[in-house]
Amino acid sequence: MMNKHRISDYDHSDYSAYWTERQRRYDNLIEREVINELIPSDGNWFVDLGCAHGRLTDIYINRQYRPVKI
Repeated sequence: MMNKHRISDYDHSDYSAYWTERQRRYDNLIEREVINELIPSDGNWFVDLGCAHGRLTDIYINRQYRPVKI
C-alpha cells in the first residue's frame, strides 16, 4: 500500500527564502511577536527543541544566560 501522506522535506529547498515569500511573511511576523512575548528576558536556562533551522534563535539567544539549541 502506498503512503498517501505528504512529507515535509526541507533538504532541497531554501528554508530562509521560504519565510520571506509574501504568503509566509505574516506567519513569520506573528510567530516572532508571540515568542518574543512568551520567553522571559532574564531566564537562566533555555532549551530550544524545535528541530528546525534556527529561524527564531535570534529572539532568545542573547536574552538567556544559558541558551541551548538542539
